[in-house]
Amino acid sequence: MMCLQAKWLPTYEKAVNEVKELEANIYRLKPLKSLLEKAIATYYEGLVLQIEALEQKDENLIEHSNAKGEEYMGILDEYRKEMNLLAEKYNIE
Repeated sequence: MMCLQAKWLPTYEKAVNEVKELEANIYRLKPLKSLLEKAIATYYEGLVLQIEALEQKDENLIEHSNAKGEEYMGILDEYRKEMNLLAEKYNIE
C-alpha cells in the first residue's frame, strides 16, 4: 500500500497537472482535452478512494473506487469515439 501512496499517487498527480497544462489551440480539440482532463482526474479520485478503502478496510469505499474506475472507462470510451469521429471527418489515420 505504501507503494501506491509513494509511487502512484505522485505519478497521477503529475499526470493530472500535465493534462491541465496541455494547450488545445485547435477549437475541435478542446472538447477532447476536456474529456482527457476529466478521465485522468476521475482515475486519480478512484485511486485515492482505493488507498483509503484498503487502509480503512472499508467495503463501501471499495465500491466507490470501483465506480470511479467504471466512470473512467466510460469517459475513455467517449474520448476514443470522439477522437475517431474527428479523425474520420478530416481523413486522418
